[in-house]
Amino acid sequence: IQLLFFYIIAILAYLFLGQTLLGGSIDLRIFFAEVVYFTGLVLIDKFLSLYYSQHEAKLCNKILSIVSSILLITVLIIWIVEPILITDHPIWIYGLFVFIPAFILAFYFIIKFNPSYKNISQEEMRSFSSFSAIVLITNLIQFVAFRADYWLISIYYDHSTVGIYSQASKFAQLLWVIPGVLAGLIVPALKNNNQKLSDTKFVSLCRLSFYIHIILTLLLIVTS
Repeated sequence: IQLLFFYIIAILAYLFLGQTLLGGSIDLRIFFAEVVYFTGLVLIDKFLSLYYSQHEAKLCNKILSIVSSILLITVLIIWIVEPILITDHPIWIYGLFVFIPAFILAFYFIIKFNPSYKNISQEEMRSFSSFSAIVLITNLIQFVAFRADYWLISIYYDHSTVGIYSQASKFAQLLWVIPGVLAGLIVPALKNNNQKLSDTKFVSLCRLSFYIHIILTLLLIVTS
């Protein structure tokens, strides 16, 4: 359902705006490359959760590591033999790097666990549709948040300057790894079995964290 929402919005954006939804390109080949890329992202996200629910996180990581290694070796061989294929189609290479592992991950899960399907009631379908719409909107907001600075800089500077800024931004984003790991550890620690944390206190902590981030953001805007 989430993919369906994306496909509809991507097609409408290309038909009425004349450009792709993610990259803003007018090339139809880029449009299909973006569809392949986003499909791979969603498949990986969903099937990671399914593998983890079956306590097969190690198997999931093995599959992703092996497939990614094979793809990397394949790309290196192509680069040595016919480098023009890489330079002429970098978007497709990047998209397939995401889609192929996702497809193999999904295919192996279906073969190994043979999940069963059941009819979905209209109420469940409405619930899934509303949830998927919310997830899609938040993903789009996050995408815009990650790209807004690039778009603003590209208005006043040339592509080379945007490229330099992009590399500096990527290095800065590496600093997010440690806070992200700590954030992932804090939530389970707060909900441990030995010391129960009520839902009210948990919501209060989340609200406090949100307000602290707002204050720090405003301070950063003022000082910058």
